[in-house]
Amino acid sequence: MDKYLPDYDFNEVHTIIIKQPVEKVYPLLKSQDFSSEKIIKALFKIRGLPVSNFTLSGLVEQMNFTWLAEQENKELLIAYWGNVKPEFIVNAETFRQDKSTYNRKIIWNFLLESLTNTSCRVTTETRIKHYTAKAKIIFSIYWFFIRPFSGLIRILMLQNLKRRAEGIKV
Repeated sequence: MDKYLPDYDFNEVHTIIIKQPVEKVYPLLKSQDFSSEKIIKALFKIRGLPVSNFTLSGLVEQMNFTWLAEQENKELLIAYWGNVKPEFIVNAETFRQDKSTYNRKIIWNFLLESLTNTSCRVTTETRIKHYTAKAKIIFSIYWFFIRPFSGLIRILMLQNLKRRAEGIKV
C-alpha cells in the first residue's frame, strides 16, 4: 500500500488470526461472497450499493473499483479515484503518480501473513487521500458518521472468512 498511497488523510485497519495456512485462505478470500452476512447486505442496501455478487471481483465489476495489484498468497489491492463517483483507473502506475486530476483516492487491501505452518494473520486496511481542502472537509463529516459502519463491514468480512477457512480440512 505504501507504494501506491503512502500519504493519506483517513484510514481504517482490522486484523484477524485464522487457523489455516495462507495457501488455503488466499483462494477463499478471492472467491468469498460477503453478501451472506445480513448486516453487510443491509448496510450496503442503505447506502444504495449493489449487494449481488459481493465478492472482491464483484466490487471491481459493479462499483468501478480497479484491481491495482496482487501478490498471490500475500496481498490483494483494489482502489478507485474520483470526484463524486468512482472512476476507472488506467493502470497502477498512473494511480500512484497522479495527484491532481481527482479530489480523492481510496485504496483497500487484504494482506495475508503466515504465522506458522497452520495459521495466518489477515489484515485489511483502507486509506483515503484528498487533494482539495473542500473534499477533505466534506469527507471528514461523512467519515464521522460512516466509519463505525465501515469498520463493522470489514470486521464481519474477516470473521466470515475465518469461519469459512477454518471449516476446511488441512
